[in-house]
Amino acid sequence: MIKIIHFQIGFWVCLLSTVALSLIPISGQPLFELQDKLGHASAYAILFFLAVKAYGHRIPIWLLGALIVGFGFFIELAQSMTSHRYGDPWDLLANTMGVVAIWLSFSIRRK
Repeated sequence: MIKIIHFQIGFWVCLLSTVALSLIPISGQPLFELQDKLGHASAYAILFFLAVKAYGHRIPIWLLGALIVGFGFFIELAQSMTSHRYGDPWDLLANTMGVVAIWLSFSIRRK
């Protein structure tokens, strides 16, 4: 059984990695058209999953979801302030869809 501390460490590593990967310059072409959006949704789904497993026993899941979506908003804002990245509302939507997918899976599982 995985202990809560392991989920907490995983959450913080994932959060810091998301910040770093979101702000560094990128180059190259995607392999397929929606690769970027799928990456956003996947990253935020993993981040939210880890947040729920790490802190869901103390913080309501809806609040964790709102905080992760808010984090995504501020990352997009930070990207718009760099000269090598830009904020994209479609990325924010993809982030939110990742959170919603995990939220729905936890909601269904609890019924």
